[in-house]
Amino acid sequence: MTQPTCPTAVASRCAQCVLRRHPPLHGLHSTHKDTHTQAKLKNVHSVLAYEYAWMHGCTRKLGMKICGFLQKNNSLEERGRLAGQKNLLSCDNSDRDSRYRRTETDFSNLFARDLLPAKNGEEPTIQFLLEVVEILTNYIKKTFDRSTKVLDFHHPHQLLEGMEGFNLELSDQPESLEQILVDCRDTLKYGIRTGHPRFFNQLSSGLDIIGLAGEWLTSTANTNIYLHHYESLQFIPEI
Repeated sequence: MTQPTCPTAVASRCAQCVLRRHPPLHGLHSTHKDTHTQAKLKNVHSVLAYEYAWMHGCTRKLGMKICGFLQKNNSLEERGRLAGQKNLLSCDNSDRDSRYRRTETDFSNLFARDLLPAKNGEEPTIQFLLEVVEILTNYIKKTFDRSTKVLDFHHPHQLLEGMEGFNLELSDQPESLEQILVDCRDTLKYGIRTGHPRFFNQLSSGLDIIGLAGEWLTSTANTNIYLHHYESLQFIPEI
């Protein structure tokens, strides 16, 4: 049962409890034979109720102080633990940043054959993927910006004229990584932003970041779940 917070309510509740535990003498409430005894008994009940309420208030204050002290210690320990984790993460990030930091790279002379699993293809692969991630994250930020357009509309002939180096015909020569990055930017620039707050459609609407991360993960894993030995982990939900 919830305890009343008002001292008067506490005293009243306690007086009722005392009266139930220590009922008056038989006949004192039904008759007025001994008015003096009734007054004395009521005074005793009032004193008991007041003392109980005072003790209850002191106990409650003491409990609140103890809880506050424990919460303060827990918060200090939590901050210390988070600070330790932050230091560890900062150390890990310093090592990772030195390796996975974007650097000026000339992609015009690089092609798909220069990426992994090609020999010495790790650095070009990392730089290329970091550039792609930069394009995607910028697009995501603009998608949630209400001041941007849902669609930068152009007619088909305008798109063909405005997109640099864009050609629907397949070339006999491979395209450079620079051209691939340009195509990625143009595709996102002239496409409709389905994750825009003002885009509404009966089939799809909105952009879920966790779902997007899941799509990146599954595309990177590049696996199937039709056999257990082909993908043991992702096959489990199908069992």
